[in-house]
Amino acid sequence: MTLTWRTQPPYGGSNLKPSISESYKKRDPGCIRDGQIICCVDGCRHWLIPRRQKSKDFTFCPEHNISLSPSTYVHQAAKQNLIVYPELFVTIHKTENRLTNENSEDALSWNVFVGLYALGALREVFYAMTNLQPESEPELYLWSNRIHHQTCSRWSKLDEEQIRKSLEPKKRIRTEPDIVLRIPGRALVFIEAKFRSPNSRYNKKENRFCIHDYLKAYPVKPGHLDPLNRDWIGRSAPRAILEQLCRNAMLAHWVAEPNEQIFLINLVSADFETNIEQEFKTHLARNQITFRRFTWESIAMLCAVQHPEAEPLRKYFEDKTYSLRPAFPSLRSPSNLC
Repeated sequence: MTLTWRTQPPYGGSNLKPSISESYKKRDPGCIRDGQIICCVDGCRHWLIPRRQKSKDFTFCPEHNISLSPSTYVHQAAKQNLIVYPELFVTIHKTENRLTNENSEDALSWNVFVGLYALGALREVFYAMTNLQPESEPELYLWSNRIHHQTCSRWSKLDEEQIRKSLEPKKRIRTEPDIVLRIPGRALVFIEAKFRSPNSRYNKKENRFCIHDYLKAYPVKPGHLDPLNRDWIGRSAPRAILEQLCRNAMLAHWVAEPNEQIFLINLVSADFETNIEQEFKTHLARNQITFRRFTWESIAMLCAVQHPEAEPLRKYFEDKTYSLRPAFPSLRSPSNLC
């Protein structure tokens, strides 16, 4: 598959009007007036009807194909938000799709990990996350779809009858790993990716079912030790329970093949979830799953991303915005470490 980067759109900080986020927030009449909002792209003079909650009465910029609220922009088509193999994305099966949003963590995940896959650089990020040196490129799965050559195919392991009957049997939308790196027979890395949003905690679900019923939906795989510290979880305050990470831990526990070491990685921005390793390790029984925090900024500084062939991915990191502001401000003038 020929590697061709698509770099614009999405629009990054270098494409936007200077200080546009502050201008929108202050409702500067040069940017917001008479129920309209000016396009955020630098040099554009098109006025648009802004997005409002639960309203479909908004317009797209005829030049840049984005719609706006005072806090973010949304592409007209999902493929506009992808910089690598956009035609491949449309072939996958995915439970949810918010890929058009500027703030989409799915678009970020696709661009970064499929970009690393295309560069042949998954081995480097695998080593950085696990301290295990792979002999070959690991397998890559996004949202349970194997990315391989020119195709995406469903990971059949997740659909095995025993797993589906045992885990979340009554749940309409089941747990789906964001990103998986796998060296068959050696290591399985589940990655829960967050883009400037917190990990989900049990207090958001406590009104729907008690913690003991919640835990019943995630039984231990027959013949194996329990990876969760259920006694601690059962007596903890709902706000303390990192339920989304627990779900990922149990799914990884079930799909891991014999002799595969299990890693659960929380991939976050550098200034987010700074104490997550200490918090989540109390949820785990010893020696079953290795949990680590890792940052998007650390990926951006990998040697593979500093290589000339990876320049579009590096610039994507440096220019990426979240709510019209720099998403990774520490990368705006990165030093070359390689």
